[in-house]
Amino acid sequence: AAAAFEGAAWVDPKGRQTNTAAHANRIIALLRAQQTRDVDSLVALVDGWAENASSRTARLAPLAARGDRARLRPLLDSLLRDSALSVNERTVHRRRLEQIARSEGRLVAAEQLAGLTDSEEPIAGAPQLRVARVARDLALLRGDLPAAVRLLDSLERSPEYAALDPRNRPYGLIAEAWLAAGDARRAQGVLDDRARALSATWPMLDELPVLRDEADLASARGDGVEALRLARRADRGACVVCGLPVLSRAWIAAGRPDSAIAVLERYVTLLEPSRLAVDQTELPRALRTLGELHDAAGHVPQAVARYRAFLQLWAGADASLQPAVREVQGRIARLLARKG
Repeated sequence: AAAAFEGAAWVDPKGRQTNTAAHANRIIALLRAQQTRDVDSLVALVDGWAENASSRTARLAPLAARGDRARLRPLLDSLLRDSALSVNERTVHRRRLEQIARSEGRLVAAEQLAGLTDSEEPIAGAPQLRVARVARDLALLRGDLPAAVRLLDSLERSPEYAALDPRNRPYGLIAEAWLAAGDARRAQGVLDDRARALSATWPMLDELPVLRDEADLASARGDGVEALRLARRADRGACVVCGLPVLSRAWIAAGRPDSAIAVLERYVTLLEPSRLAVDQTELPRALRTLGELHDAAGHVPQAVARYRAFLQLWAGADASLQPAVREVQGRIARLLARKG
């Protein structure tokens, strides 16, 4: 990837820019190969390109790979004001803003952005997808398990969900929400329903999300051996971070917190252009888990650093998430008092 990038001719002999899409793909490959940490130089390079969809992708990729939300937000906002954007580009950029908002604990803003996208480019099953997403966020990010359970029960019993084509049901998201709510049995039921309903098209499904769902279910049940087997199979593909949070939970289930720390430290530091989609729920979870694991291992400086990174991430979190923020602040205070 590095050789292809360095050997690329950005302009032809007459000074005209060459294939922008190919160069955008080279930049993404370079980032995923961890061949550069100089994100700012990549952004400056792309700033000189002609404005089109590929150059916009190339400009966003380095910032997204580093998780530079502070620079991504204004850039995405400015792109969304461009009337020349296609509907597809607008959807992609707004989804990124939604993912950034969710990772920062701004769940109200995230749902508002999701609603705008759903209204502009409606898809089959969008209302059911929204309910599942809200339930997941209630359980996983807000910790309101009773509210999440009520939403999930209502969703699965609704005639609209029963009438929905199984191919449009958000099985994976519902299972994730049940696991976050602490009910592995209900999550298993959802995944079993998916296997039965989609048996005819099963070979055409993307295997990696299915494996990750099953690995998380095994971790929730405490079956570390099975969780590791599935998580290792799922830790592949173009995205270099997508399988790491699942693998870390498998190591915890297997009683290996040291390995979980190593995997999560890789997750929070690797460059990955697609990481916003993973970070929206996994980054705050990973930073808190790293703080807890480092604390349990007696690594006080590392625990404080990861807890502080969590507080920085959720500095503007919704009021409903402030109890979690205060809890982490209290943990830092106790760690520092103990160290002193």
